[in-house]
Order: sequence, then structure tokens, then C-alpha cells
Amino acid sequence: MEELYIQMLGEFSISSSRGKLTWEALRSDQMLRLLTYLLINRDRSVSVEELSDVLWSEKETANPAGAIKNLMYRLRTSLKALGEDSYILTGRGAYSWNREIPVRVDFEEFERLCTEALHIKEEGGDCCEVCEEALSLYRGSFPDKLAHEHWLLPLEAYYHSLYLETVKLLAEDLEKKKDYEKMEEICGNALRLDSLDEQLHYFMVRALMGNGRYDQALRHCEQASKAIRQSLGIRNLEKLGSLYEILLEQGGRQFTNLEDICESISEDKPVGLYLCSYSVFREIYRLEARRIGRMGISEYVMLLTVYIQDSYRKNSGVIRLYLSKAMDLLERILRTSLRIGDVAACYSECQYIVMLPGCTYETAELVAERIERKFRESLGEQVAGIHYELEEVTPEARFLGKGGGG
Repeated sequence: MEELYIQMLGEFSISSSRGKLTWEALRSDQMLRLLTYLLINRDRSVSVEELSDVLWSEKETANPAGAIKNLMYRLRTSLKALGEDSYILTGRGAYSWNREIPVRVDFEEFERLCTEALHIKEEGGDCCEVCEEALSLYRGSFPDKLAHEHWLLPLEAYYHSLYLETVKLLAEDLEKKKDYEKMEEICGNALRLDSLDEQLHYFMVRALMGNGRYDQALRHCEQASKAIRQSLGIRNLEKLGSLYEILLEQGGRQFTNLEDICESISEDKPVGLYLCSYSVFREIYRLEARRIGRMGISEYVMLLTVYIQDSYRKNSGVIRLYLSKAMDLLERILRTSLRIGDVAACYSECQYIVMLPGCTYETAELVAERIERKFRESLGEQVAGIHYELEEVTPEARFLGKGGGG
């Protein structure tokens, strides 16, 4: 019997020398579910009851055995595109894939290659070639038509995790070889599939740095950190944070004269407040604390915390969605409401911290109340609110007051 090649990662197809069967040819989501389940469980017979649970889940069907029999007939007819072999066998109250027909499945080959690459790495060898071969097989998770199948979710998570581990394994070896172009390419491909993995962003930034693109590396580091903080609520990003410090230190080392340095650090027509990462905000705070101590002037820092009203706290997913939208709104208000000399940073998934130079405590309160009012008016439906706190900028900060937003 002729060997079949089965592709399930990214899209579905079964190929032989005599033909090819795709989802478009099947023209049925139920037939795709049935065929996929039989292939994944091709080492055993699957009962009618089990297939009924897979195909209809919690929905009831009057005659599951008859419905499955009808689907099997249609499926066998479609499989004739590959040849005349008996691909599906019928048993007593069960069906099975014909185990005498040899098959190669892309996700099984992918797993084998990933495991081989890890073994080579542990033995101290060069695993780049095997990693690249493995990654060429991963075109994405299982087809969209199967995206919500409960029996596929554990497999999908496993292979996605295996893919990320292999990308990182390859990126590590490529960095040692200083092959930064290939390193950037494979990290870019992986980030299109998983944009919230900190270590992937870490390797991407390392690749950009290796190629001498420090400005792009800095921007990528800032944008990735912001996205991860807002989406996952993670404030302390150890890997990206350490790279950010290095980039800030090394950013000027590629220049050789003052004119180039001044040009590189100048902004083009600065407008509105300066929005930066928290690590930059921290350094600005420390500098300002020293400056005002010497000059005897006052300056205040404001913490704005977004909260979701109790009536909208239905579940964690809903809360995260509302919180993300509320934080986006708050950022827009900060950009349009604050002065060119003010500085702000996202501190957590629900907080912004703002520095207000040259403000008295009373003026800082007015600024906070204005922001809170604009937030309330812009939001319309009262899904969220703002709570603010004020503190004077000093080398040893002391708490001064809080209020606003209920």
C-alpha cells in the first residue's frame, strides 16, 4: 500500500502519488473533524459513542450511529481521490484507520526533529540544521476549522510550545555564530504567531543589536515591553529590562563627535508630554530629585490608577478587555492634556505615573481632576473610573495626598 503524507499544521491536506485531498475538496467541517480524529487516533479503534461526542459535543442528535454511518460513506467516497485502498475500516460498533496503510504526519515529524535538536544541543553539538528543518514544518497551529475542538487544544498547545522552544534553541546558536540576519528572520516569523513571548522579543532585540541597528532595537524593546505589560499585566520584564538598560548605555557609543551625538539624541519637533518606559521615568525622577534639591523648587509626581466598576466585573476576560480599552483612552487623554515638559510612563496594566515639573500641590490637583473629568466624559458609559495620588519629588519621597474618581 502506498504511503500517504498528512499535513495538519497551518492547513489540512492528505497527499499520495495518485492525488491530493484538501478541506476544500471535503466541503464539510464534520467530515474534517471525523477524518482528523481518526488519523490522530489511528493506533486504535474508536467507538460510535466516542465519535458522536467528538462530532456533536453537547448537542443531541436523534440517530448518532446513522449520522456517523452517512458521514463515513461520504468520507470514504472523498478518500478515493488518493486511491482505491480501504482507508477506514468498520468494526463492531467502532471505526478505525487502516493501520496497514503507511502514513507520515507533519506534526509527528516536527516533534521528532525538535526532540533530535534538543538532544544534539545537550550533547554539545550544532543543532541549527535540524532546528531549521523542524521549523520549516510548522506553518501554524491546527486549521481554523478545528480551532475550538476540545480534544485538539492540548495537542495544539503542546506543539506551539515545542515550536517556541525550538525557535529559541536556534536563536541561541545563531547568536553564537553571529548569524544575526537568520536570527532576526526566525524570531520575526515566531513573533507573528506569538507576539507576547518576552524571550522571543529578547532574541529579536539581540539580533537587531548584532546588526548594529540600535535605534530599531530600542524601539522594539519599548513597544514589546508596553504590549506585554498591557496584555499580560507583567510589570517587571527581567530580560527586556536588562537589554533596555544596555541599549540606553550603548546608544551613543557608535558616534565619534559631539555634533553626531546631539543629532542622534534630539527629537524632531517635540509635541505634548514625553511618554517613556518606566525604567527611563525612574532615571528622570532621580535626576529631577537632585535638581530640585539644589534649586529649592517644587515638583510633583502623580499616579493614576484605572479601576473597573463592580457591575462590570463579570469575569477575568471581560475585566481585562475593559481595562485595556480604558488604559488606551487614558493614554490618549494624557497625550492631549499635558504639557511638553511633563513626563509619563505606564507603570502596570492599570496605572500611569506622571511627573509634573513646576507645579504646586494645588495645581497638580487641578491637573489630576481635569484628567479624571475628561476620562469620565470620554468614556460615556461608566465602565471604569480613575483614582489618583500625588507625591512631591524628593530624594526620599513622602506621601502627600490622594483622591479623585470615587
